[in-house]
Amino acid sequence: MKRNPIPGIIIFLVLVGFVIFCFPPNLGRRWTEIENPEAFYKECISLYEQNKIKLEEDPHYIVLEKEQYSEEIKKINPRAVTVNYKSINVLISSGGIGKGWGYVVYPVDYDIKKEKNIESSKYKNIYKYVTSG
Repeated sequence: MKRNPIPGIIIFLVLVGFVIFCFPPNLGRRWTEIENPEAFYKECISLYEQNKIKLEEDPHYIVLEKEQYSEEIKKINPRAVTVNYKSINVLISSGGIGKGWGYVVYPVDYDIKKEKNIESSKYKNIYKYVTSG
């Protein structure tokens, strides 16, 4: 009498799925390279200046439309760009299940030590951030 291999295959696939679910591979964050950091910084500051008046009406933040993105910002294909009273945030990944991340630019001198989710990047005046959720 021959044994049916289907139950064994199903059990194997369930075990593999369980192991991947419990111990997902660490793919890490893929930080998009900024081709021209100086232009990226200047364009972020320009977006901040253009939206400063709107921030007086809604002091939380403004989500920019994709049409408003500058050329350097478009090159890194962000999920979103927001402007708030102290920074411009360029979201690269919303994170899905995990945390989102992106770049942040401050238009004025700002002590990044006040922010727990901000760290230096290899670009001058452009910082990395990771969302807390």
